[in-house]
Amino acid sequence: MKTLVLTSPHMKGADVKAAQQLLAQHGYLAKKDVDGDYGPVTAIAARNAKWDLGYAASECRQTFGARLNAYLSGKAKPTTAMRVRAKLREQQKKQPVGARAADRMVSWWSPGRWVEVPMGSDVVPQLQQLMRSLGLASYYVNMGYPWCAASAMTAALAEGSKTAEYGLRQGRFNALYCPTLRDIATSGSYGARAVSKNTLKKGTMVLFCWDGSGTPQHIGIALGKVGEKVTAAGETFDPGKKGIVTVEGNSNDAVRVNVHADLSKVCFTFEIT
Repeated sequence: MKTLVLTSPHMKGADVKAAQQLLAQHGYLAKKDVDGDYGPVTAIAARNAKWDLGYAASECRQTFGARLNAYLSGKAKPTTAMRVRAKLREQQKKQPVGARAADRMVSWWSPGRWVEVPMGSDVVPQLQQLMRSLGLASYYVNMGYPWCAASAMTAALAEGSKTAEYGLRQGRFNALYCPTLRDIATSGSYGARAVSKNTLKKGTMVLFCWDGSGTPQHIGIALGKVGEKVTAAGETFDPGKKGIVTVEGNSNDAVRVNVHADLSKVCFTFEIT
């Protein structure tokens, strides 16, 4: 079969409908969405199916081709490596949404992966593609703004976060502005709540203030507790007894895993749902 991809205008036809029926059969698509139109909903469903089947992260594109068709139709069986990844991901689904968002951002990190193009532009093509696939407004997708909060909240939205849904999709608060994120968590609004920075854990949202003013200027997601060594993407990070490890967007124009030796620049921490 030909590979189905998300295009404009959308690909249509019997082959699209057949792919949608397979996706619906496995619970990745609602029956009402089996319409022969390869739009964003179907593309996301294909990507999710690949993720659950254990495809490598770099292969989890929003396409539907012969290989995915064979797995979903039972004509082929996942490899051992795929089964191992699928089992790990099933375990990860049991984690809180913030922890899942952290893992997702870690998958974006490695030298030269999710970076601004061109550097200094505040435009990250992969993040734009993800935002577009999640149905976000053109303002978000076009980028060109400081994107630390955009990366953290988009990762959370992709993992089913209600807080991110309220902010990014419904526009009930400015999900791109760190002081606003502090304010909604302080008031316990939209599923966000403040927590002590000394009790943070994997998945806790961490707001930083670089100039001592007390106003949040940057956000990351904790990858572990205070003083906890963290292994991310095959590397081990040791923050010392008083530090933390975080994953952050817009860190020197890229997504990066960072070590903060102490909490002196951490001005607020909160959790989302």
